This record gives sequence, structure tokens and C-alpha cells, in this order.
Amino acid sequence: MTLQLGETVEGRWKDLPDDMCYLILDHLDHISVLSFSVTCKPWAKVCSSIPVFKSGMATLITSRPDVDGSRIEYDLHDGLFGLNVVSTQASVVCQSHALENRFWVGGKNDWVVLCDDLLNVELFNPITNTRVPLPSFSTIPDASIDPYFSSSLQYAPFSRLIERIALCQTPRHPDGYLAVAQFSEGFLAFTSASNFSWVALKNPTDVDGMVNYCPEHFLDAIVHMNNVLAVNMYGEIYSWDMRSPSVHPTRMMAPTQVPHPGFPFRGVYLAISPPGSVMVIFVHGSALYHRQGMRILPHVQCRFAHPDWVLIFEFEQGSNEWRRVSSLESSLFIGLNYPFYDCTGDLKNNHVYVSEIGDHDAAIFPVDMGEVELLDYPIKGGSLDVGASRRTPMWFRPTIRPVQDGAY
Repeated sequence: MTLQLGETVEGRWKDLPDDMCYLILDHLDHISVLSFSVTCKPWAKVCSSIPVFKSGMATLITSRPDVDGSRIEYDLHDGLFGLNVVSTQASVVCQSHALENRFWVGGKNDWVVLCDDLLNVELFNPITNTRVPLPSFSTIPDASIDPYFSSSLQYAPFSRLIERIALCQTPRHPDGYLAVAQFSEGFLAFTSASNFSWVALKNPTDVDGMVNYCPEHFLDAIVHMNNVLAVNMYGEIYSWDMRSPSVHPTRMMAPTQVPHPGFPFRGVYLAISPPGSVMVIFVHGSALYHRQGMRILPHVQCRFAHPDWVLIFEFEQGSNEWRRVSSLESSLFIGLNYPFYDCTGDLKNNHVYVSEIGDHDAAIFPVDMGEVELLDYPIKGGSLDVGASRRTPMWFRPTIRPVQDGAY
């Protein structure tokens, strides 16, 4: 590569021969290959010949199983994780320094929400290596980081473990990020790019001036039309107006056609339908899952050994009633991640993909009550099967451009 007068080395990187690009790719993991592909069009063309990943395809990020059942975090510091492609069944090992001593508690598209033992949280994009810190939870009045329990917040009268952070908008959104934190004991708070703090939401059972020892517990939370929505085990949805967070929430009754929860044999999730209506998804199973789990799961919904079927209901604003959803035009992905629909056309329609299912990485539920398919991904190319991890299996979409299914 001979430089002309006035040319810089940086200006000629795009003119690297393909053979040299392939030599560089041989030393990169698959996440880094996607990062390599966004550099310039010639490099993107070279990367397109690598069959493992393509932009926007649904993947599952996982970590090492707890083989010996000790539930000890042996190697959280190493930043290793598994990346598993649903459509091709490919499984690879990746590494990121941003993941060292951190675990994910949520995500949306190609962004993940990372947390450590001291409740420091940030948004991280493994493709671009962009890191966006979120405010400290100590910005909540009367709250403090618990010095005795990992990843927990002291907020009277309980110490509350972080369960999930629903990333409702990523930093790519024109208004910036929007996130809802979900703790144990029914504690919720939200933050956005326009705020420099977390805003706590009143629990439905809160009484002004009194300590609440019996709060309402929630299994999932999302944002819809400037409202935080949270659902309990019965399918009842509570709604908080983010413009008036100090006001008690309103309650939306659960669908009447749902069988008794039979706790803990049910998981309940929220999603938004393609037309923009609220949906509630009930994941049913049988045989209580007694084992502690192959992984340490801070957010556990489906603690049953045998997943059986799903029921989906959509709220119709006109009739103010719930309607049973009998089919989906695409596949819906739910779990620790913010829910999304597959937009690549690589997967079967009319299915719900659920991560964190008992002793399995994930399960595929036909909406029409057909046979459930269980997913377990053997990690190849590295050793991730030593020790336990708090890195819960979660859906992820590695992308090199904004996805087309609903925004950011």
C-alpha cells in the first residue's frame, strides 16, 4: 500500500486487500466481526461472506452453567459470554471487557443493561462498544445502596434485589434512553435521558405516611404511551403516568378467560402488539422446578420443569375488553429483554420464544397450543461450563443498522 502525497494511512484502510481483511477477521470473535463490518462498505462486503451472523437476527446470550450446583460466581471477571443464533443453531464464545465483573439485567435490540454488585448500571452496545452510564439509584429519595447484600437497594422497610431493568428506549431514540427498574418487593422506578435521577413509583398498596409491609409484587414492566405498565401474577396491570409519578396507579382488570395461576406454574409478560395495543402473555407449565437452577437468575418467572403452553390477550381500546390472540404474523421474543418481533423472516411465524425456562436456555411455544420445543445451546470454541453465573439467558439482536420493527 503506497501512500500518495498528502494521503494519510487512515484514508487507505478501506483499500485493504480482501486477503488481509480475512487475516484480521481470523483474530476477531463474532461480535468484533460485526463491529469490523460497520467501518466501511468494502469491509462490510468481506464480513458478509461469514455465515454465522447477519444483522438483526435473533440470538440468545448465555453464560456458563452451574455444573456442580454450588451457585458460586467463579469467573464473572472474565467477560466471556455465549452467543447462540436461533435460526442456524450456531453457538460461539465472545468476550467483552465491559462485561468484566458485571451481569446483564435487561436489554433491547443490540443494547444490554449491565449491573455490578454495587448497583452501578450502564447501557452497553457490544457492536459499537458504546457505553452510556445510568444515574445512581441513590438519587431516589430515602434510598441507598445496600452495603450487606449484592445488587440490592435499601428502601424501607426492605432490602430490594434488582430483578430487571426494562430498556424501553435505547440511546438511538430521538429522545434518548428510557428505562424502568424492577426490584423485589414490588419496587419500581424509571429514568430517562432528560433526567439525572431515578423516579420511584408508588406501589398500589402504599398508604401515605405509613410503611408498607405487604406490597404488590410484579412480574414484568414496560412503557406504553407515557405510562409505566406493570403486571402481577394474576394478569392485573397497573399503570403510572410518568408525568405524575407521585399519584397512585390505576388498575386494569386481568382477562377473565385465564385459568387460576397455580403459583409458581405461570410466568406473565407484557408486550405491545404491532398495531400498538397492550398484550399480556401467560406462560404455563407443570411440575414445580425444585432445583436451584443451572444459573443464578435474579429475575425468575418460569420456575417449572415442564413448559406446556401460552395464552396471549390483546386489550381493545374500543370495546375496553381483552381479546384472545389466536395467531401472530411473526415470532415474539420475551424474557429478560424488552419484547420484540422477528423481522428477518428466518423463523416460523405464530410462535412465542421465551428465555429463562427452568433448566433450559429457552423454549418455543406455538400460539395454537402445539408441541413446545426446548432450546439448549452447547457452547463451542471455549470453556464456559465452570461455575455459576448471574448472567441470565436473554434474547439479543446484534445489528449494524437500526431495526425496523418498532423503534429504538
